[in-house]
Amino acid sequence: MTMPKRLAILVAGGAACVLNCGCAPPLPVIPATPKKVGYGGEVRSVDLAFLRSGSATRQEVQAQLGWSDVGLNRPSVFWGRWRSSSFLDLNRWGDQRILWRGHNVLVEFDESSRVKRFQEFADKNLVAAVNGWLSTAGPNSAEKRLPQEVVVRVRGKNRRGETRLVLGEESINFEGTLNVPLPNVSHVTCTGTGASPSEVRLTLQAERPSVAEKELVFDVEIPDVVSLLEFLRLKRPSALR
Repeated sequence: MTMPKRLAILVAGGAACVLNCGCAPPLPVIPATPKKVGYGGEVRSVDLAFLRSGSATRQEVQAQLGWSDVGLNRPSVFWGRWRSSSFLDLNRWGDQRILWRGHNVLVEFDESSRVKRFQEFADKNLVAAVNGWLSTAGPNSAEKRLPQEVVVRVRGKNRRGETRLVLGEESINFEGTLNVPLPNVSHVTCTGTGASPSEVRLTLQAERPSVAEKELVFDVEIPDVVSLLEFLRLKRPSALR
């Protein structure tokens, strides 16, 4: 059978599917006007050219990028975040059509409050970037106190809504409903921006049958991401590799 005949059969079959069962073919993802958006939904212009090690000051960083500040509230570091989009998914409705990508810039300052180093990274590289920064940052004893709690928005198959992660000496507890022993935590990854522009979506994978759900997906604010990753560096560093 020649290629034109095969194509004609496929087209006819697709048309028959639409007519007989009402199933519509998927719509395309199309280019759209590029834009960068801050937390409050305002369109922003982002220029990081001023970020020069040993020259730019924390005051300059705050003046230029304060609108993107995630609220880490640490004197030695600034974390800025925004979203960008240049494509629309026509299979979705309303604002859900916009395909967002998260952007992050992590700036570390020296003792004189000048830029020591900085790194811009996408959400998919977030865990590696933060792990690298934490490996060179000085120890913070306040962050090692256990248990800790971080607020997350769970998006699993069997549970949904806001809850708390209790980070304990031997386990991660989803507010008493699900307890994951630390030896069972095999990997943590960031899979993109969350429902809110100030959140990212993390996936926690468990490796043993004693854990009911092998993959836990939740949205979390950046300051709580840092607390979670610091905790894992202390108690389960293999999960960040």
